[in-house]
This record gives sequence, C-alpha cells and structure tokens, in this order.
Amino acid sequence: MPTFPHYHSLNDIRVLLVEAELNDAHFIEEALAEMEERTHGGAWVHCRVSHLERAEDAVVVLESEPPDVVLFNPSLPDVRGLETFTTFRDAAFGVPLIALLDAGDEGLGRRMLREGAQDFILKSEIDCQPLARAILNGIERQRFQRATQRVAAVDLETGFYNSDSFRAIGARDLQLARECGRAVVLLVAEIDSLAEVDAACGRAAVHQTVIEAANVIRTIAGETVVRGRLALGQFAMMAWEETPDRLLRAVQAQVQAGHHAFAFVFGHALSPADSNTAIEGLIQNAEAVLYENKRGCPDLT
Repeated sequence: MPTFPHYHSLNDIRVLLVEAELNDAHFIEEALAEMEERTHGGAWVHCRVSHLERAEDAVVVLESEPPDVVLFNPSLPDVRGLETFTTFRDAAFGVPLIALLDAGDEGLGRRMLREGAQDFILKSEIDCQPLARAILNGIERQRFQRATQRVAAVDLETGFYNSDSFRAIGARDLQLARECGRAVVLLVAEIDSLAEVDAACGRAAVHQTVIEAANVIRTIAGETVVRGRLALGQFAMMAWEETPDRLLRAVQAQVQAGHHAFAFVFGHALSPADSNTAIEGLIQNAEAVLYENKRGCPDLT
C-alpha cells in the first residue's frame, strides 16, 4: 500500500494513479516523468506517483492519507463508471479527481464534471503538457472550491450547517447557555449500516438515504435545535436541555412513523451549566458514546 510523505510544496505533487491496465499505467507514469523533464529540470513541478489497480485499495489511501490529486480510470476490476468517481469523491471530499477516459466516453466525463470532478482527459490525447495543465488547474480549482465552502455555512445536500459552521455556532450556543445557567445536550445520530447500503445498492442509494435521514432530523428538530452534518451519514443536534431523552425519543418515533428502511445509532454528551467543556470536546464525548453503542457496549454515560 503506498504512503505519501508529509512534506511537499507546490513543486512537489503527490499523485495517486488508479489504473488497472498496466500498459496504460506505465505510459501515464512516463508522461508524468517527462512532464518534470520539460519544466526546467523539475523546477515547475515534481510528481511523487503511487499506482494502484483497485478502487478498494485507493479508498484506503484516500481515507488515511489523501494525495494532492487522483488520476483514475473509471473502469476498474471492482467498480465501474460514475460509481468509481462517487466512491473516490466520498472517500476524500476535497481531493481533485481527474478521469482518464477511452475515446467515446466523453459523455461519462461530462457527467463526472457535473458531479464535481475537476477534469477528464482522453487517454489517446495524453501528453506531458496537457497532463500538467490538467493537474495544476485541477489542484488550484479545488483549493478555490474548498475556500468557498469554508465561507459557506450550509451543507448543500442536507441544508444543515456544515461541520465547521456547526462547531462555530455550537461554541456560541455553549457560551450563551452558560451565561443563562442552562445545560446543553449534544446528540450525534449516525445512519446504521450505510456501508451495506453502498455495497448492495450503490452510491445513489447512499445519498438518497442521507437525504431521508436529514429530513427526519429536520422534522423533529424545530427552530430551537442547532442541526449540523459532521460526516457523510453522521448528524449532530444541539439543544438547551437537561437530558437527551426528548430528542432520542422524537427521532426514533419519526423513523418508525415514516417506515424508513434505515435506523440511527446514537451518541450523546451533556454540558452542565457550570461545565467548561469546549464544543470540540463535547463532540468527541458524544462520538465516543456513539462508537461504544455501535460495538454493542453499554452506554458510557
């Protein structure tokens, strides 16, 4: 399994190449090496390339140590087509993805662009200069998008606060609650068995389940509960309450009433009025309970 060094600069780009056709992979690696030779002895860019043949191996790398850019063939032994892109996108949101396509697959490439890919290149047209341009432009566009998303407060898929905004709003609410002498409950709800949904039905079903789960939380939360999305299938609710019981019962009742095919696993944490726990500590405490509950252990609290 490849690993990437932690030190790199704008001239030192970590490339993950996911390509099952070994001849094509060798050709692309040669193009990346030639790209360095043609840019003033590597003064412009140097690529540290790691090559994998399967999507499942690439996901492990993307989740543990994301590279600067991913070049990938959508047709892999374990996944094909648009699902290849969505698998990589969900594993490392924010890493620029560039598809390597065969002639005639331009329609698939355009669909990937609409879903968030940075670019696609036809293998028959690969040369060091267009490849360098695609890589560098993709990295810069992704940096701009990340900066824009940090400014935006809302997760586009669910309409909830994104992770950064939830933490900022949560920190403010904690301070206000303490000034008012009130306790705060943080409830974390994670969709159970989302990986099984992915394996059985694909990423489109995963995102539909996420939207349904978000609607459940939206229905019961009302205007006084702060709602956030912390991860793909993980949500958080913060309220000025003494215990998590009301929120837990309300979510469970709504899931049952709607006859939904999914269930939640919960974790919660309490911040008494005299507590000095920061928002990050509160989230970590709730997630610790969540993980214990996922393992079937008794509630830690």
